[in-house]
Amino acid sequence: MKCISCGENEATYSCDCLKVSHEVCIMLNQRSTREQATGIERVGLCEKCQKKLIRKNRTILSPGKIYGIGVLIFFLGLILFFAGYADSAHGGGSKPLQVIGMFVTFAPCLFILVYDSFVAPARLKKEPYRVLGRIGPDAVELLQEGKHDIYVPLGDGFYKDEKDFARVNNLLLEDIRKQIYEKFVKTGAWKLAAAFGQMGYEPADSNSGDLPADGDSGDLLTDSVNRLLALYRQRPGGYLTSQAGEVREVGRQLDEAGGMDMMLQAHSMFQARNPGMARNLEMVWDGIGGWMG
Repeated sequence: MKCISCGENEATYSCDCLKVSHEVCIMLNQRSTREQATGIERVGLCEKCQKKLIRKNRTILSPGKIYGIGVLIFFLGLILFFAGYADSAHGGGSKPLQVIGMFVTFAPCLFILVYDSFVAPARLKKEPYRVLGRIGPDAVELLQEGKHDIYVPLGDGFYKDEKDFARVNNLLLEDIRKQIYEKFVKTGAWKLAAAFGQMGYEPADSNSGDLPADGDSGDLLTDSVNRLLALYRQRPGGYLTSQAGEVREVGRQLDEAGGMDMMLQAHSMFQARNPGMARNLEMVWDGIGGWMG
């Protein structure tokens, strides 16, 4: 896989990303922005581009509280310094208080400098997906006329909460960002889409912030069967139950959504497409809900 940033070197890190098309149009001096999810892609970065993006975006992991507290401590130090300096020309003031004030003033500056230069980059190297959303256009460029692609990294444990998701994917419009988090990330629905390949979405004719509509049970059934077929293409000889965590996860989701009836429907659809592995699927699903393999 080639690096998506430079397009030349082999990627050393990759993950599934939701590709979002961001388009800005200007007509009659009116600016309109539209974002549309277009599919899921496997996106990779080479080591060189990863380091470059980490240097450029190292403050992404720096919580605002750190800077807020740092500013407060800075001004507290100034107050202490000037309090110790007051009337020193007339024999007043306090030399120790001035020293303490100077230390308190510079301490937060030094801490923030060290955090931005060393701590944040070190954390980002362990969590490189946090810079994938910043590939390509800068925030300033997105304000101009044109079309850009934004990549939203998807994976287990990538985001602590919606606030963390927004911090990593801050180039997205607020509306679509919330929809992606609520419909895709929070629910884990991205797993179904990513498992059965390059899932594309038909463009919608509505306004900005459109995402695919919530699927009904029929969509879940079709998506689940596609996912099973993709998994079995990776292992055409079949699975042992201990090796088939993803296959069993599909069964659990079907059981939660529609019980035995939906599992039977999925099995029937799978058997029609891949009859040779139908028996293996029955064995792997053993013990899920009321299923007996």
